[in-house]
Amino acid sequence: MDFKNLGRLLWIGIFILLMITQLGFGQTVTSAEMDSIIARFDRRVSAYIGEGSGPGIAVAMVYDGKIIFQKGYGFRDAKTEALVDTNTVFRLASVSKGFASALTGVLVKEGFLNWDDKVIKYIPDFTLKDTSAVRKLTIRHILSHTTGIVPHAYDTMIEDKVSFDKIVKALTTLDTHCEAGDCYGYQNAMYSLISLIVDAATGRHYGSMLAEKILQPLRLNNASFTQKAMIASENYAKPHRRRGGEWRSGEVEDSYY
Repeated sequence: MDFKNLGRLLWIGIFILLMITQLGFGQTVTSAEMDSIIARFDRRVSAYIGEGSGPGIAVAMVYDGKIIFQKGYGFRDAKTEALVDTNTVFRLASVSKGFASALTGVLVKEGFLNWDDKVIKYIPDFTLKDTSAVRKLTIRHILSHTTGIVPHAYDTMIEDKVSFDKIVKALTTLDTHCEAGDCYGYQNAMYSLISLIVDAATGRHYGSMLAEKILQPLRLNNASFTQKAMIASENYAKPHRRRGGEWRSGEVEDSYY
């Protein structure tokens, strides 16, 4: 799915949000009005998939704390024509960062750590090329992409399936190009330090804490933390590429896990 198509899907979501907001401002949304909104949303998503803008998608609409609509569209595997349903598992990719920050917020509330704790409090042997910079680096900087290092640092190592331990060691060779907190630079490898911080702060594995504090309370029964767990499901969406005017499925890579 390219960014143009992703943008169109985002506008569909914005459309439905605005519709509900306008109807709900100062009044109660009637059942008939909500049915109309759902029908329009359903038609738009169906058209999006029908015209080939994406291979498949699962959607849910939540209003007033309740799921009022959920449906799968298209294929989870274009090769076999296996359909997406409301229980199909999708790889979250960088949306997992939201789960990481939410988990951190829960742990802050429970007293395990604080947003402005120094990273070296939990990873004492971690450093950067500028040793004075690492002494200022906090959890807040990690989770807000304001660490001061070059954006997307060592993403190529992730894509080359280099082990996380080796990537963490490689981070120690990086120069900073601004003070921590002074500039934004999107990160994957650096952001992943939060898993080591959670391990150290709680004495338990990050995946275990994520399941206990986030996934289980939200009853996300089909959600998982690893590639192995995902592909063990009989109902997961494969990655797809658009080739020759058709969506073609591939296999789930183990990079970025």
